[in-house]
Amino acid sequence: MTFLAAASAALSAQPVKVNMKFDKVSRAEVEMQAYEPDTTAAAVVLLDAGKTAITFDAEGRICLQTYHHERIKILKEEGVSHGDYELVYYTKLGLNDKISGVTVITYNLNDGEIVRTRMSKNYIFDEEFADNYRKLSFSAQDVRAGSVIEVEYDITSYTFWDFDKVYFQRSIPVNLFEYEVRIPEFAGVNKRVSGYNRINHTSEKVNERYTLGGGYIDFTTTVERYSGHALPAMKKEPYSYSFQQYLSAVDYEVSNLDIPGRLPQHFSVNWEDVDKGYYESSIISRMNEKCLFPEEVKAIAGTADTDQDKIMEIRNLVRSKISWDGKYRLFPKRGSQTYKEKTGSNADLNAIIASCLRAAGYKVEPVLIKMRSSGVLIPGLPELNPYDTYILRIDNASGNPHYLDGGSADQYLNILPPEFLVSSARLLREPGRCQWIDLTGIGKNMAGYIINARLDESGVMTGEMNVKYIGEDCWAFKKDVRKAGSQAEYVTALENICAINAEEYKFVNFDKPSKECTFSCKFEKEIDNAGNLLYISPFLRKFHSVTDFSSPTRTCPIEFPYKGMITYIMNLELPENFKVEQLPESDAIGLPCMKTACKVLYGANGNKVQVSFNFIMSEMLAAADDYQQIRDFWQLLCGIYDDMIVVSKNAD
Repeated sequence: MTFLAAASAALSAQPVKVNMKFDKVSRAEVEMQAYEPDTTAAAVVLLDAGKTAITFDAEGRICLQTYHHERIKILKEEGVSHGDYELVYYTKLGLNDKISGVTVITYNLNDGEIVRTRMSKNYIFDEEFADNYRKLSFSAQDVRAGSVIEVEYDITSYTFWDFDKVYFQRSIPVNLFEYEVRIPEFAGVNKRVSGYNRINHTSEKVNERYTLGGGYIDFTTTVERYSGHALPAMKKEPYSYSFQQYLSAVDYEVSNLDIPGRLPQHFSVNWEDVDKGYYESSIISRMNEKCLFPEEVKAIAGTADTDQDKIMEIRNLVRSKISWDGKYRLFPKRGSQTYKEKTGSNADLNAIIASCLRAAGYKVEPVLIKMRSSGVLIPGLPELNPYDTYILRIDNASGNPHYLDGGSADQYLNILPPEFLVSSARLLREPGRCQWIDLTGIGKNMAGYIINARLDESGVMTGEMNVKYIGEDCWAFKKDVRKAGSQAEYVTALENICAINAEEYKFVNFDKPSKECTFSCKFEKEIDNAGNLLYISPFLRKFHSVTDFSSPTRTCPIEFPYKGMITYIMNLELPENFKVEQLPESDAIGLPCMKTACKVLYGANGNKVQVSFNFIMSEMLAAADDYQQIRDFWQLLCGIYDDMIVVSKNAD
């Protein structure tokens, strides 16, 4: 049989030999300290085996039965998290998924002996996850660097038309995988294969018989088998969000069933059906709940000057009473429960904000989003469960909608986390009226620098830096400051980056949501000199790094956080007896595949030097095939930052 030959080849070629039977871990697997094909790996999947079949249960109901068995070696302490598992399953009445046979064993070497630790059932936690979904989570016990973890479980699903995508590749190397999919002839399926690695694939037809209700049916089943060995880890590349989308995988979708003696069923997914399911979900019902703060909302509506002010004051009112728990969710809880708990996901906050905005007279609708890290949503390829979260669209009298999320405290109207800036978000309305929305260009983004400086005769440059951040740049700046720990710590980091001493720094509009904010400081910087010549970098800071695209090759498309602009102006005054010996050449470079351009101008008039730099990026996404163009452009761009203004002192 062809598959046996392929499987034998995989078994013989795998870097680490494994016994595929459960609980047959070898001493060599427990003793191994590194994975030879990738010695940097924190963990490796020694074995990933499974099978999925469209079949019948004991009552004759059609279902999807899946068995999964995997074995993971933990090589370094940072790989310990690979012993944590989460299984999300469907729970709608009559279609309840069933997870059974969860077995987890950890193998460790203690005093030369292999010790097996079987996970207690008390370590399995089952909790509500979202509308019609629950989450089963468990963790292997006694896991540390050197452990081998082995897991197996079964899933029976009655939403058989909704296959889980089968991933062959992971974020850690895969030593060996084998997977089997069984499709009976009465099931029509569509299949999509993705990824860049060679996967062995065979297909054969076998005859099967099922006894149903005292009778039986004979049919042919197509058995597809996939195998491979030594799959490399999918390394996260710079400027990449949808990491998982480019893993080697196979995805099945059942389009129809035609079982003898039963009515044919069709499962072709279209967006209208998907829309209907979400419109009937808790997203709409929670947004329509009664406003929790009617008197306060009424007061805001009567006193705030503009729509923007009213919307943000209502948003801030809710955020003053309920904190964000840092999680992005799709389905909100009841508003009363969230208010009682005083914390909630962005979905919980959005639902309460929506009810308050509606009480103030605004039309508010949800916009469903598949986050960028989950992959690209393609309007031409409908999916059953594509979305991760939602935001709010608020219409006003001017006809210009505003977009708002209740998550981060720093977000403002039309300023969203870069994860949300997708070209295909779904405006959820009554079925038949939903629309696709492009969120990539809903606001203006800019970082603008003005540097006014003077060089003294001792070679010290002093001056003032003024920076204005707008839109996404405002949000990103505030995030950077908070990440630093405090404003003072941010300034210390800035001093190191720019090689300056900063004082009298000032942050404006930092502690409240705003569409723009500013930062300013006075600074002092010592200039490099060589004898009579001083070498002045025209850029106090560099906005791009050549290391971003240092790799000669690229696997994934390039995804920048957002469209935007950087402007930088330096006005430099020299002492009267100083002379400009050399100015860098003005230059203009472009990157057509991303509608991106950069222009730098240098000028000198007497003892005054001016530098003007403009960078604009009008696209966020480029194909991997464009990588070499981007890399070449980036090298030219970063070369601009290395240019020097050369001046001489004590000139006649």
